[in-house]
Amino acid sequence: LPDAPHRAACRSYPRGKSPPMKQVIINAAWYKLLGYENVRSKPGDGYYGWREHAPYDAIIVKEAIDHVPAPLLRQLKVGGRLVMPLGPARGPQILTVIEKRDEGRLRKTEVFEVFFSPLQGGERT
Repeated sequence: LPDAPHRAACRSYPRGKSPPMKQVIINAAWYKLLGYENVRSKPGDGYYGWREHAPYDAIIVKEAIDHVPAPLLRQLKVGGRLVMPLGPARGPQILTVIEKRDEGRLRKTEVFEVFFSPLQGGERT
């Protein structure tokens, strides 16, 4: 999903501060203004996904974590792909594509080394 309006608004706040809920709702309206009619947004912890709308064809995680969140794998449909930076919080990480195959089997492909900021929230090992 193109989330540039949301990221730009969130980045305009001082480090350690979060935008008020109203700002998140306003940014959801930006998607509609840009012509994306089928985009929904929800404030929350991305580690747990959004199971009410699962299963998904694709899930993109844009923060690093050292393991694959089980809730995201459960929400991926067969044939779907999860793309995420996998590795330590301080990097480097490996951009990884995980494809859910038939009978729940997974195929993991490591693409290249990346440096992402760490995922906030969720479970840590």
